[in-house]
Amino acid sequence: MEYSVEVVELSRRSMEFRVGDIIYINGEVAFARDRVHKHLSLEREILQELVGLPIYHCGPIAVFDGVKYVFLAAGPTTSIRMDQFIEDIVSRYRTPAIIGKGGLGILGKNALKKYKSIYCDFPGGASAYATKRVKRVEKVLFKEFGLSEALWIVSVREFGPLLVTHDAKGGDFRHNLHLSKSALERVLFEQGL
Repeated sequence: MEYSVEVVELSRRSMEFRVGDIIYINGEVAFARDRVHKHLSLEREILQELVGLPIYHCGPIAVFDGVKYVFLAAGPTTSIRMDQFIEDIVSRYRTPAIIGKGGLGILGKNALKKYKSIYCDFPGGASAYATKRVKRVEKVLFKEFGLSEALWIVSVREFGPLLVTHDAKGGDFRHNLHLSKSALERVLFEQGL
């Protein structure tokens, strides 16, 4: 299935998305990498701007044109590095979706299932394309970490295509692919091929 979804609907609709679905998101999304995840997991005070927002694992390349920030590149970064922080962040911030590259490990996947959140892969190599989906930068927090490690609150329109690779029921796209490959290899072996 393919969906165009407002951010405010993501939490309410998380159980209907299945592994293999394609989603396009509209609304505010947080762009963050390792340093922000570590900081948020250590910080006990809740950052209200982040509550209920999807988090895109991305450290954008941005320039300030004198009036506003403009993204030159906004491709996904590898999500497994943030795996140890996912449960704390998803539970405290009610994060409806994590977006990135390569999926999560067992800690992250368990947290998604427990808190009924999803993980989506953004297409690798589509960094310039992602910038075209950004309407505007709403806020930049933690600039002291450097712009690529800052927390960006960004308004997006039809942000995607996002492939659901871990769903809120525990479905795992990569695991399913592995099982399919194993079954195919078994059949080929049994047929002497």
